[in-house]
Amino acid sequence: MASGFDTRLVQRYRIDAANGWVAVDQYRLEMEYFADCVAAGSRPRTDGSEVVANMRVIDALADSAAAGRPVDVE
Repeated sequence: MASGFDTRLVQRYRIDAANGWVAVDQYRLEMEYFADCVAAGSRPRTDGSEVVANMRVIDALADSAAAGRPVDVE
């Protein structure tokens, strides 16, 4: 029997029959992949510097939305 958490995931990430694709929890997939790399002693495809660069872009998007104008990525 699935827990309440699992049930919510199933409800949230169900098949979208109208579009014919399955939505996924991307963060969960990333964590599972990372855990697999740690367990196998292998190096992940991306490293910390790529994560920091992505977060800078995300922060700039949020700043731009709040300011109502383009902002530079720092």
